[in-house]
Amino acid sequence: MLKITDLNVWFHKAQVLSGITIEVRQGTFVAIVGANGAGKTTLLRSIMNLHSHKKGTIEMLSRPIGGIPTHRIVREGISYVPDYRGILKTLSVRENLQIARRYYSNQAEFNRALDSILELFPNLEFRYAKLAGLLSGGEQQMLAIARALLYRPKLLLIDEPSIGLAPLLVTEIFKKLRKLIQGGMSILMVEQNVVRSLEVSDYCYVMEKGHILLEGKSDALARRDDLKGLYFGLLG
Repeated sequence: MLKITDLNVWFHKAQVLSGITIEVRQGTFVAIVGANGAGKTTLLRSIMNLHSHKKGTIEMLSRPIGGIPTHRIVREGISYVPDYRGILKTLSVRENLQIARRYYSNQAEFNRALDSILELFPNLEFRYAKLAGLLSGGEQQMLAIARALLYRPKLLLIDEPSIGLAPLLVTEIFKKLRKLIQGGMSILMVEQNVVRSLEVSDYCYVMEKGHILLEGKSDALARRDDLKGLYFGLLG
């Protein structure tokens, strides 16, 4: 699905990602964990070509996408939910979702997709006319994910979905993401919460200071006492 090889990224003269090589297979949930400043968000933004100072290879379904505009990357099948969620708070829930309408050939096709998304996030339908800025944190996160899904991605990139949310809401969001995996989607998630990330994902990369420090199947990493000792206290 997604393959990144030897990715290096700079801010001005400072290198913030060094030799990043990761892979997301079809229908899998991949987590990238690490402390603040590890480079996790920079990695997602680089995939979407929101950072231009980079070297390396980024491929989606074996097609290079590293140098193409962000809107074309969306057309290639990647949607991105940033850590600030990216919703337009002065617009209603309905208006936020309607932004994706231009990716459909007609209104009937869009309406069918929208109905499917609202089945996954029924709370949004009850808030349809409400301003997005008046939603709770959990509802705003669901709106951001719902809008990203309306772009019909094969791969969903999501940055810190648990940020600012109560534990019960985090559990609900992660259940929604697992349901998407069961439907055949692939997910690449960035998170600081190592414990929850290992619980929900299939494969995990641990980042530190712009490098991949460790990787492996999530259930295997969760059993490693050295990982618990070194990282759970730091990142969990």
